[in-house]
Amino acid sequence: MKHSIVFKSFIRLMALTAVGAFLHAEDVLTPEQIETLADRCVTAIVRKELDLRDLATDLKFDWPVTPPAYTFTDHQERATAQAMAAAKEKYPDSLLEEAKAEAEKRYSVLKVGDTAKLVSNRQPVRVYEGRIHAITDQFIRIGLTGNVSTKDLDVDTLARFSEERSKERKAWFIKQASEKMEINRQAMIDELWPDIMEKSLLEDGYAPINKEKKKVKLYLAQGNWLNKSAILQEKAMALKKEMYQDKISEARENLYGSFGYEYDRMMGRWRLTNHVHDLPLSGGVTLERSLLEKLKGR
Repeated sequence: MKHSIVFKSFIRLMALTAVGAFLHAEDVLTPEQIETLADRCVTAIVRKELDLRDLATDLKFDWPVTPPAYTFTDHQERATAQAMAAAKEKYPDSLLEEAKAEAEKRYSVLKVGDTAKLVSNRQPVRVYEGRIHAITDQFIRIGLTGNVSTKDLDVDTLARFSEERSKERKAWFIKQASEKMEINRQAMIDELWPDIMEKSLLEDGYAPINKEKKKVKLYLAQGNWLNKSAILQEKAMALKKEMYQDKISEARENLYGSFGYEYDRMMGRWRLTNHVHDLPLSGGVTLERSLLEKLKGR
């Protein structure tokens, strides 16, 4: 009841303002002008009554609600960069340098005169250690223990007696280390990225439509996230429209009534009750002008 009284008072105030305007201009407001005035009145009332902060509270948004600083794609790239930085910190490039150093050590080429330690795969396993005296395709003569058959040596050991095979084995070893490092990094990125992405979006004013997190890819898909500012504006526009529709009919009735109109159901339009026609009176004065003069005390 109180709200209705306030609304009607506001409409009357706007109507009185308009009355003063048309009396000053010696003109009667047309239905089109009244429709425009009703629209302005209701729009002003809706704008005054709608509280975005209350609406944000209803939506469970923190206030103030500000537009996002970054696009969804920006957040994807930022989350990836953060996760990658963390992964590189745990698995730094220095690990690859260590692998290269290990490869050089493990597959260094052995020549006649070098001291080495060879392990035979033939059972029982034997260890040969000493200076290398000869290298052939069939055997390696080492120390005082005699010859070691090349068939009894593993691939890594045999590679050390050939420049080409040594180079190939070093490359293989480094590649294995590099792939392992990348696998470890990617596993860490995959583990960290969802939490980083979600936190980044929430802090920048985005909100998920579906809050179910079991299916991570669907949860963090672009189509599942809207920025809170856009949601708030969308809800506000819908609410404004609803409030406008609730008030516009009453506003029109009040304004038309304030300006002496009544609704002609037969004609289906509003009609000015004290304005029958506009035929000239004596001295070229019309009924409409005569009404205005009376209102102005002439």
